[in-house]
Amino acid sequence: MNNSTKILFEIGFAAVNAGNFDSAQTIFLSLIDAEPENAAGSIGLASIAMAQGQMDEAVELLYESAFSKKSHAHEAKKLLLIATMLKGDQAKAGQVHHSLATEREKMPSEERVAEAEAFFAS
Repeated sequence: MNNSTKILFEIGFAAVNAGNFDSAQTIFLSLIDAEPENAAGSIGLASIAMAQGQMDEAVELLYESAFSKKSHAHEAKKLLLIATMLKGDQAKAGQVHHSLATEREKMPSEERVAEAEAFFAS
């Protein structure tokens, strides 16, 4: 993600946290238009849906992104796992978890360490 995209993404999430869903939606739709192969915009839209209790919509947005986007698909899968569990769809959650575990096994160990460090730093 380039710096402009990252800043927009952060502003969009700040808007979600403030409950300003219309502004956040505009930002995330702009991200999708600007970078259609990046899952970041869809992750943002899914976060709005989750904040509004619309788990079906969140799962739909995340599923498409998690398995078709070139950039940030792994992050979309992580949020998809959470959304499917919150929705109560244990079968789909199991499939997503398996996919994440398979990806993780293929990751070089230094990438796994970096991922863990980033997780614990936040």
